[in-house]
Amino acid sequence: MSKVNAEILFQNDFNGSLLNKNKDVLIGYNGLAPYDMLQGALVACFHATFLEIITKKRIVVETTRYLVEGIKREEIPTMLNEVKMDIFIKTDAKKEPILKSFELAAKYCSVYNTIAQVATITYDVHFE
Repeated sequence: MSKVNAEILFQNDFNGSLLNKNKDVLIGYNGLAPYDMLQGALVACFHATFLEIITKKRIVVETTRYLVEGIKREEIPTMLNEVKMDIFIKTDAKKEPILKSFELAAKYCSVYNTIAQVATITYDVHFE
C-alpha cells in the first residue's frame, strides 16, 4: 500500500493552506472550497490517467478542457449525488481511439472510482 500525505494549516477561522512540496494552495474563505478541491482532484486524476493511456497509444492532443458540475443531495450529509464532466478536446487524432482512452481512464482512475462509490459520474466528449 502507498501512503497519501497532506498538511493543511488553518488560521483562526476557515482560511487555510494545503501545503505541498511543490506549491501551497489556499483553501477556505480566501481560496478553494472543499467541493472545488474534490472536483479538481477528480479531473486531475482522470486527466493524468487519460494522458498515460494516450501516450502509450502515441496519440497527441493539443488541449483538453474540462467543465465539471457536481450536484449534491438534499439529505444530510449533503454529499455528491451526481458529477457531470464536459470534456472539450482539440486534436487531429481519430475520435474512436480518444473515446476509448477516456473509457479506460474512467476504469483506471482511482479518484474517479472513489467518488463513483457515492455518486453517479458521467462525461461527454466534445471535439473542437
